[in-house]
Amino acid sequence: MRDAALFDISPEWQETIERERRDGEQIVWAQRPVPRWLDRESFGTFVSGAIWTGFLIYLIRPAVARGYVLRDWPVTFTIFPLFVAIGLLMLAWPLIHYRALRRTMYVITDRDAIILRRGPLGGLTSERFAPDRLVEMRRVVRRDGSGDLIFDVAVERTGSTTQTRRRGFLNLADVRGVAARLELGLLRDRLRAGA
Repeated sequence: MRDAALFDISPEWQETIERERRDGEQIVWAQRPVPRWLDRESFGTFVSGAIWTGFLIYLIRPAVARGYVLRDWPVTFTIFPLFVAIGLLMLAWPLIHYRALRRTMYVITDRDAIILRRGPLGGLTSERFAPDRLVEMRRVVRRDGSGDLIFDVAVERTGSTTQTRRRGFLNLADVRGVAARLELGLLRDRLRAGA
């Protein structure tokens, strides 16, 4: 059995991986993503936040220039702090996303691909992808060889809004190498058994 200690990861992550490993399951590969400040997942939110906050400043500037104080503002402006908070959250989204990636670990076993995420308050979310869910895997490669392995794209509709969520191994240092490990190990045996 290949142990989690063989990989360059912290003892805390090694313990977490060992707890998540099923009986007889062998760990083939484990790595954390390479966090980026403005990646594909956070860039759009940041730009939207900049536009949103700029628009709020544009709206509120005349009131401030005229010397209005909060008690003189119409009822509409009493919820202004909420709108500012939303704008600041959108501007801070790259930092939030960066910190979330720092709490993420990707694992390939001889049975599944696993995404482990620690919550900001210490909880753990484990998401397993069986080989049949990896057959349609998409690879996104950047110029420097880093990139994403997308296993699944979920479209979530809430009222009139639609959000697309990519699931997989994001921000890998060597996306081709990881894809090769999946294709040669996990997928090859499953595809051969199904043929």
